[in-house]
Amino acid sequence: MQTLNTLFVYGTLRRDFGHPLHDLLNNHFQFIGKGSMKGDLFDIGSYPGVVSSKKSKRMVVGEIYIARDKKGIDSILKILDEYEGYDKTSPAECEYVRTKKWVKLNTGVRRLSWLYLYNRSVENKKHIAGGDYIRYLAKNKQI
Repeated sequence: MQTLNTLFVYGTLRRDFGHPLHDLLNNHFQFIGKGSMKGDLFDIGSYPGVVSSKKSKRMVVGEIYIARDKKGIDSILKILDEYEGYDKTSPAECEYVRTKKWVKLNTGVRRLSWLYLYNRSVENKKHIAGGDYIRYLAKNKQI
């Protein structure tokens, strides 16, 4: 079985956000390009959440990374799981779940990637038009 070695990030782990955990991505992953996935992006508070929907025609903007060391990806994913509040032993109770989804690079190439989906109700959460968290923050002068 081949290890999935790509990761899609759409919020606080993007380069322009400046989160300290982004250094982990720089050290263990190589940025391969900007990309997108089908879904809806919401403002959860001090971070975003994506809800995936096959029916949605909306796109969420993010970045796609590939692991430099395929053997070490599991240990890095454990760190990211903790950051995202994901516990694979009880996913229903988690705020986010790590899952595999197809994402598309701006070049048109599709990659199956790990990403974290929001696992709570989005009722009363603000939808982020355009699906780009960094642009949304800049527009609202938060970065």
